[in-house]
Amino acid sequence: MKQESPWAEQEAELDQAPKSSLSSQAPQKGDISSLLEHKPTLLRSSAAFLFNDSVLKYPLHTLDDRVVVGTSCLGYSEKTYLVVPAIQVGCPVQCNFCQVGDQGYERSLTAKEIVDEIALIVQKSHQYGYPLAQTRVKISFVADGDPLTNPNFGQALEQIAERAVVPMKVSTAYPDTPLAERLFDEICSFSATYGDTVQFQISLNSTDAEYRARIAKIPLADYRKIREAGEKWQSDVPHARKVNLTFTLTQETPCTPEDIKDILTPDLFAIRLRDWAPTERGLRYGLHRIGPEKLKELADRFVSEGYNVIPGRTGNTERMFILSAGQLTGMYQSLLR
Repeated sequence: MKQESPWAEQEAELDQAPKSSLSSQAPQKGDISSLLEHKPTLLRSSAAFLFNDSVLKYPLHTLDDRVVVGTSCLGYSEKTYLVVPAIQVGCPVQCNFCQVGDQGYERSLTAKEIVDEIALIVQKSHQYGYPLAQTRVKISFVADGDPLTNPNFGQALEQIAERAVVPMKVSTAYPDTPLAERLFDEICSFSATYGDTVQFQISLNSTDAEYRARIAKIPLADYRKIREAGEKWQSDVPHARKVNLTFTLTQETPCTPEDIKDILTPDLFAIRLRDWAPTERGLRYGLHRIGPEKLKELADRFVSEGYNVIPGRTGNTERMFILSAGQLTGMYQSLLR
């Protein structure tokens, strides 16, 4: 089914929305004042959910009354605030463990919508007493939607950089499509000249290629293509960090470090292990939490194979309130009915 045809006219209208005035001078590294001054025209905020570990979630309405959820929260080190925007309404990848998959896929956000969303997250966080302008901010594209399935994502990065130069993380399941290859090239080109760090992350989720293919609804790149992406990232992006291979692990996930060490090699890739926060969708697929002991055992095995292992864990909000990506969207829409 073609996604773009019913949206061609509407997206053309969105692109005609008024632009915010931008200074001709590039923003200083870490300065997000332009985001505070930006006047969103394509999204509006009508609610906020505040939790007890500095997590704020904002349901945002598009002009066509779709709902996406933006998040701000303290990072794992508690020295950085993360701004976590949605980049699509729903997600075409539809992993079996992720609640966003139950939304299906409606459309990609435009570049201007993504900028508006980030500005709203920053502005609303300030209103609720979290002065992001006075601390280190990182924009993490790790939630609703996949960057390599949104044709507007490269343009969104460029428009964000006109307003703020802050660290970014781009996380993808890495679909096996020409669009994904084009967007990865655009991300590499952008990152090569961007004034701060861009961290690239691939949701590998399993060392078993067949299992990895089964958990998604669209074709995913094989390990050879992922290796080529790691090589390109290192060659094209000056001072690049290793590409993260992230695993959201359950008891059912095949994860054997020895199976990938010769192709997804430790010189190109780092490892991030994360225990799955239960979702209704995942429970329907028969998934179970892995537990901290097994997670540590796997981390030690990756280290013994020469990998750098980056700490990863579910946040308190996810564990206590069962609010992984996609879950608040459904709750909020139920409240509106």
